[in-house]
Amino acid sequence: MKSIQKRLSGKKGFTLLELIVVMVIITIIASQVIASFKGAADNGRVAAALNSIKAIQTAAMGYFNSNGGSCTGISTGALVAGNFLPGTFTGTNTNPWNGNYTVSVNTNDSTKFNLSMTNISQADATALNNALQNSAQAVNYVASSSTWTGTF
Repeated sequence: MKSIQKRLSGKKGFTLLELIVVMVIITIIASQVIASFKGAADNGRVAAALNSIKAIQTAAMGYFNSNGGSCTGISTGALVAGNFLPGTFTGTNTNPWNGNYTVSVNTNDSTKFNLSMTNISQADATALNNALQNSAQAVNYVASSSTWTGTF
C-alpha cells in the first residue's frame, strides 16, 4: 500500500525488495559468465597443448628418420640440437599449465618415444586422452605428481 501511495505522491525510487531482486539476478548472470570464461580458458590450454604435442611428434619423427629408425637418445635437448625444434624451445615451464615437457625414448620399444607434461589437472589430462585416442599408443596420468605421459 505504501508503494502505491509513494508512487501516487510523485516520489521516485525503488523499494528495497526491488533492488535486492535486481542484485540477485545480476549475481546469477555474472556467475554464469565467469564459469563459461573459465571453461574457455581450460579448452584453450588443451588446444595449445595439442598443437605443441603435434609439433613435438613431427620433430620426433624427423629425429627417428635421421637416427636410423630409432628414438634412442631422444630428448628435448636432442630435438633442439638437431634443429627439429626451434632453438628457443627448452621444455621448462613451457607447457600451457606452466609445467615442463619431457621427451624420452620408450623403455619397451626404441622406435617409440614418451612425451610427458607436468602441472596438468586430471580433467585436462582426460581431455588430452580423448583428443589423442587415435594417435597416442598409450597414455598415463599420475595424480600425485600431476604428470601426463603419452607414448607415440
